[in-house]
Amino acid sequence: MNTDNSLLLLQRALREARTQDDVQFYRLLRTGVSILKLTEEDIAHQFGASRPTVKRWLAGTSAPHPAVRRPVYDWLLGQTAKARSVQ
Repeated sequence: MNTDNSLLLLQRALREARTQDDVQFYRLLRTGVSILKLTEEDIAHQFGASRPTVKRWLAGTSAPHPAVRRPVYDWLLGQTAKARSVQ
């Protein structure tokens, strides 16, 4: 699958994401990190979280409160838009 198609699929999934779903949060965050080449530090800095907290989010062992998930999804959407404009 080419990168542009991956970005489009990720964008769609982020827009449709339900903030109550822990598993969906984990999967979308991991997918976003993989496709966008983000680091734990990028995410921690953006959301004022510690690296160990972000590491737990990426491992699926914890997730932020549902109210925090929409801002994460929106930030990832912004990152996908930037990535698409660079291509």
